[in-house]
Amino acid sequence: MHESFLKDVALVLGVAALISILSFKLRLPSVLGYLIAGLILGPYIPIPLFADPHRVESLSEFGVILVMFSIGLEFRLAKFFRVLPTSGITASLEIGAMFLVGLSIGYLFEWSIAQSIFMGGALSISSTMIVSKIFEETPPDAATKDHVLGVLVIQDVVAILLLTVLGAFAASSQLNFDNLLPTISKLIFTLIFLTVVGLFIIPKFIRQISSQKNSEVLIIGAVGFCFVLALIVKNLGYSVALGAFLAGILVSESGEGHKVELLSKPLKDVFVAIFFVSVGMTVDPMVALKVLPQSLFITLLVILSQFFIVFIGSVLSGAGMNRALFSSLSLGQIGEFSFIIAAIGAGAGMVTQDFQAIVVTVAIFTSLSTPLLWKNSSSIIERVSKQIPQSLRIAIGLYEAWFHRIKELSVHEGRFLGIPKKVLIGLCFDSFLLVTIPPLFLKFLPGILEQFGLDRNSLTGQLIAFILLAIILTPIIYGFTKMASSLIIRLSQTVFSVSLNPAQEASPAEKLFKLTVWSILCLIVSFPFLASLSPFIDTYLFVVLVTFIFATILFRLWKSAGKVAFEYEAGSERLVSVIKRQTYHATPFHQKEDQNLFPKIPGLDDVDSITISNQNLVGKTLAELNIRNLTGATVVSITRKDQLIMFPIHSQTILLGDIFQIWGHQE
Repeated sequence: MHESFLKDVALVLGVAALISILSFKLRLPSVLGYLIAGLILGPYIPIPLFADPHRVESLSEFGVILVMFSIGLEFRLAKFFRVLPTSGITASLEIGAMFLVGLSIGYLFEWSIAQSIFMGGALSISSTMIVSKIFEETPPDAATKDHVLGVLVIQDVVAILLLTVLGAFAASSQLNFDNLLPTISKLIFTLIFLTVVGLFIIPKFIRQISSQKNSEVLIIGAVGFCFVLALIVKNLGYSVALGAFLAGILVSESGEGHKVELLSKPLKDVFVAIFFVSVGMTVDPMVALKVLPQSLFITLLVILSQFFIVFIGSVLSGAGMNRALFSSLSLGQIGEFSFIIAAIGAGAGMVTQDFQAIVVTVAIFTSLSTPLLWKNSSSIIERVSKQIPQSLRIAIGLYEAWFHRIKELSVHEGRFLGIPKKVLIGLCFDSFLLVTIPPLFLKFLPGILEQFGLDRNSLTGQLIAFILLAIILTPIIYGFTKMASSLIIRLSQTVFSVSLNPAQEASPAEKLFKLTVWSILCLIVSFPFLASLSPFIDTYLFVVLVTFIFATILFRLWKSAGKVAFEYEAGSERLVSVIKRQTYHATPFHQKEDQNLFPKIPGLDDVDSITISNQNLVGKTLAELNIRNLTGATVVSITRKDQLIMFPIHSQTILLGDIFQIWGHQE
């Protein structure tokens, strides 16, 4: 037994090393090399190299633990709450929409509901490993990096919850709400208890070890704690990934997370290689070849869907057009969590062998496409930016400026972004009820109808069920709407310096802002609300409902953006005509009367003009100037002779004599 175990480790690491060297020379992702090594060592290719799949799988669990531990080490609770208002919007929409894409694929391929849900889970989470690697090789600007990593942090948290929920489904071999609700409740209690208790003990313990200036003691203590907590959480009935992730968070709160991460990286890399080799060993190449058309279709769908959804989510979170486009290109893949989700489903017999082959193949294709797209991101984004309609560009630019003003608002005592706590708590509570009441209602409904001699599947039974559910949800929806209206009013007062008179009709810009906030709230709530109904309603109806809601919101936003653009362009024509009659002097700022020439757009009241007279700036792009990150100011437009460039793209080149209209706080 000992000799066989040693032989397995030698084969796995030896073959993985050889293939990874070849992958490195060919500039291919190392993950791809490990998966190929798994194919070579697996039972499906007649090569006289064979490792025992069960022993390798046992070893691969260490890889999962160490990967989740390292993710936790990069996770600080303060950072999580800081990125939640912005990256949280993007992550929520991305996870919900990609889960819908997975369900739609299952419906299209006539899969079971269980397998469709596992596909939705597999497509919902992007790969932290791949994104981190491409950012190391070609770093983006700091704002884009923070936004993308914020989305990944939130995805990792959701992935942990998803693994636990899908694990509960797999354990019961059925989608049962009776098992789901207690599991989630127990999970939340366990997380809160372990986190609160751990915060009092672990950070202090790690700081004390670190103060001894002994790297060996520090890494043994940190990794030892990781495995102990993983074992405790496993004995409580959850995934070892949850325990490892929580251990990483607690160690990170000590302030020594970066040091522990550097020390544990070599160990992590070894077991991560074993994990991906074990995944490759489960794939039958003949099955993968058989499902290749499906895999290619899903790959293309993942890349396009992620690009579109992440772009919309990033724009709605105030990231702006350029950052949204860069974020979209970086998150177009699935990764390590998808393998774990597929393995859970396969272990419980809830997914087919074809499913596992599809997930692995899609992961391989997307891991190859992401670095390629990112390498050519600047040219791709420049082409895409030119195709975006002017009205949409203006609306995105305005909303970015408005959201920037909201983020700069100081957090007052008892308020978040100037919003009372009762409004935020009310919104969260009503959202929770909207998600939990429909499944509970549909669970107990058949028994209630039977007492009156009615069948739920009959036309009368369905009509009564619809009326009863509408009656129950009406006061909750009313409460949600009331709280949402209060939130929008507070945010509007922050963005628009003009007083919002209820008797006076709002301008197109105000309407666009309010509609955008409404859209964010509706999209965030709609996906989990309909997802909670997905096990109980027809998949086709589910897809139609979500598509209809999504399309309606986008159409209304598009229409509102067009009205704002018309208002903006009408004022801009006046600005150009006045500029043509003026002589500008080579002074840093224009006289205050020049500011009044800018078209009056609510929310952009304080606009200054700057003339480019510095020869050193000529020929540079807006991206190179990095005005937003350095000063907090937004370039609203550039006037060049008789041309007005509104909300210019990041690759816009600067010429001598250009006049920048900039907006921001006076300081």
